Amino acid sequence: MSQFDDTDQKATIDFSHIKSHTVTLTGKTITVYGKTLHQIKSSKYDVGGFIEKASNISDNAWVSGNAQVSGNAQVTGKAQVTGNAQVSGDARVFGYAQVTGNAKVSGEALVTGNQKLSY
Repeated sequence: MSQFDDTDQKATIDFSHIKSHTVTLTGKTITVYGKTLHQIKSSKYDVGGFIEKASNISDNAWVSGNAQVSGNAQVTGKAQVTGNAQVSGDARVFGYAQVTGNAKVSGEALVTGNQKLSY
């Protein structure tokens, strides 16, 4: 269950660990199961999806569309999470992997290499 909040949030997240492009917050948030996720934007990819915290994304990885990454989940390397996909818990998506559509990756799942997971 998610709730969209279009107010101008003053939240800040430190993305200094990402060296390949500049990532900032748009100010839009959604609430998913009691957690606030922040919409991101990038100098490289434009407006993106939603993350809970900076450690959810690194390197050249990107989250776009209405995709959500939360908890201790990590999207790294050149991995992509797009569409309405959700990555949560301690899951990791890395390498050139893609999680798309309405796919959900959670728990301690790993999606790696050139794998594409779509539902």
